[in-house]
Amino acid sequence: MENKLIKLLQEEISGKKVLILGFGREGKLNLEVVARSGGVSELAIADQNEINIEEVTEIAGDRKSVV
Repeated sequence: MENKLIKLLQEEISGKKVLILGFGREGKLNLEVVARSGGVSELAIADQNEINIEEVTEIAGDRKSVV
């Protein structure tokens, strides 16, 4: 079931810009899911607090599209 959901998400976001609002528990989980599905043209994260880029790359991997 999980692979089917990832595939559906990939079809929906492929080639698009994705913005994750908030980088708490849910934002980090969203980043993980989006990174697994792949195919986004750009990925940005917005949060009121400073975002630790090492934590982002640890979750998403070393991707040039993470802004």
